[in-house]
Amino acid sequence: EILVHLENVESMIKKKRNAMLEKKKKRTKDEKSSKGNIEEDLAVGASRDYELELARESVEKNLVSPGSLFASLLKPLLHVCRNSKSFAGHPRLMTNAVMCLCKMMYVSVEFCDEHLQLLFTL
Repeated sequence: EILVHLENVESMIKKKRNAMLEKKKKRTKDEKSSKGNIEEDLAVGASRDYELELARESVEKNLVSPGSLFASLLKPLLHVCRNSKSFAGHPRLMTNAVMCLCKMMYVSVEFCDEHLQLLFTL
């Protein structure tokens, strides 16, 4: 839910910034001043994009950091996924474990890099 909220805020900010750029384009008649204003707006927009990216990275790291709730679930999740032959008699458990593994990979790029091979061996 945190990532969904972050994506919604990010989308809203980008829409507002694009609307402001369009309004400024319509207002300016002089090409030179228009070009300068647009360049300034793009620089401000780039810095805001950078701030949003930093916020996204922070959320990703905190969701799977050692003290978080998700981190406490990783050990049993990885145990089930690594020992798929032992849990072959429990198809629902295996299905949910693989789905959870995929979702955790979606949340954290680092987690994905570390456990991508596991996903392909299942």
